[in-house]
Amino acid sequence: MIGEKEKQILDILINVKDPETEIDIVSSGYIYGMTVTDEKTEIWMDFNQRVPGCSFCKVIAWKIIETISTNVYKELEKNGYKNIKVVEAANPKIVYKEA
Repeated sequence: MIGEKEKQILDILINVKDPETEIDIVSSGYIYGMTVTDEKTEIWMDFNQRVPGCSFCKVIAWKIIETISTNVYKELEKNGYKNIKVVEAANPKIVYKEA
């Protein structure tokens, strides 16, 4: 079951679009989960299924990942969230954006 804080974050993140498709990242399935406390906000992103196999394509994919992660951070910060971290769901040691 999803809590009120998590619902509020999902409502905020609907404003973040995938730059390739212009579809919001919530509907696109990029959000795997999150940890929300008074001290921190961690968003777990699932980019693995969207990163192509060819080496050149990975360069383009990393630019898209960086854009999405930055926009997630900006939207949450704009709405008063602090200590934001955007991480890879499969390996939370991979941090895309942090402040």
